[in-house]
Amino acid sequence: THWLLGLNATQIHDELTAAYVQGVVSYSAIAHWIDRFLNGRESLEDNPRNGRPITVITKQNIDVVQDLVNDDPHISIDYVTTISDRVII
Repeated sequence: THWLLGLNATQIHDELTAAYVQGVVSYSAIAHWIDRFLNGRESLEDNPRNGRPITVITKQNIDVVQDLVNDDPHISIDYVTTISDRVII
């Protein structure tokens, strides 16, 4: 929104640094964001990526894996992954 108000990258960086902490975001990152929005980007969300999915550590995930290992201490990591993918939501 600052860019929409006519502020340049230096002014936005100065305001963020004053409001938060030095180093919270680099000048080059701000300049990159401005460039992306100038070139038609509308979303703040990351673009979808190919590859390994994001893993989430939750109490439920930990409990499922812990139960599997407690039941069979010699269980393989591959088996835990296969089973936990079907059990964990």
